[in-house]
Amino acid sequence: MLRHETGAARELELDPAQDPFSEDSIRHLVQRYGSPLLVIDAERVRGQYRRLAAALPGVDLHYALKPLPHQSVVETLLAQGAYFDLASNGEIDMVRRARVAPDRCIHTHPIKRDGDIRTALAFGVRIFVVDNEDEVRKFAQVRHRAELLIRISFRSPDAVCDLSRKFGCGPEAAEELMSLAAGLGIRVAGLSFHVGSQASGPDTHVEAIRACAGLLRRAAARGLHMRILDIGG
Repeated sequence: MLRHETGAARELELDPAQDPFSEDSIRHLVQRYGSPLLVIDAERVRGQYRRLAAALPGVDLHYALKPLPHQSVVETLLAQGAYFDLASNGEIDMVRRARVAPDRCIHTHPIKRDGDIRTALAFGVRIFVVDNEDEVRKFAQVRHRAELLIRISFRSPDAVCDLSRKFGCGPEAAEELMSLAAGLGIRVAGLSFHVGSQASGPDTHVEAIRACAGLLRRAAARGLHMRILDIGG
């Protein structure tokens, strides 16, 4: 359902029964607004969220704003009960405007400026992703206000975008980062990984989950109990 504003009134732009991506709909919208044109169908957003939620019962689904940072998408997903994955100050501003509760958000950019961390903390975000020693040390001064997820790299060459080429540490380095954080008094809440965008199958996810389960067991044996596994991607 698309709407447009006319003064204080909100009017339907298209008939709710009409496919907004049909040729007639697109011609109508281009004639009215010109092109290029971005069309967001909230009903399709809701449908995709519901399908994913049905496939992953018991999982908190965090929408990553980066691919489509639009206010209508945030508001649509918030109404469905979604959580949110933030990576910039602009995205923090967007969820704030949508009145998203800060405890429904995590900050997942592995590399952050001090100002980025303080902006997120001021909003109320408490969980941050890290993947190296320098990033862990940035949280020493705010250790009573923040928790960390350690991002692990699992290469996925069959994915359209293999993000583990850029971010994440090896599984063996993750244990060293856990120890560093513990020594600095910083709470590690769990582990994170991202096997890439548009993966061709589930194999890398399965491999990553198994490897993380082993890391979580070994950490628990050392007295480091973690509650979160972020299966991004």
